[in-house]
Amino acid sequence: MYIPMVLPRMMWKSKKCYLERESSQSKESEVDIMRDLQMDIIKHIVAVRLQEKKEATNAMDRSSKKQRILEIIEDKREQEFRDMPVEELSKMLQEL
Repeated sequence: MYIPMVLPRMMWKSKKCYLERESSQSKESEVDIMRDLQMDIIKHIVAVRLQEKKEATNAMDRSSKKQRILEIIEDKREQEFRDMPVEELSKMLQEL
């Protein structure tokens, strides 16, 4: 019986019982076993891709929130300068 080398280790371990059955199995049951293994691989791939998509969406949300917070901080710093008296701003300018 052919076993794909790309079979993930976790699936290999969970499906090991299929491969340890008696060698007198009919070809039909071997086909069923391979079909089950292929379906499990497909399910695993779909689950991984869904998880990756969810993580990417969360990363984009965090990035946009971070950007918004940085903008607010910059606005507050500008407001602090605007609230300073002209004399203090002039002094700061001379120090530069």
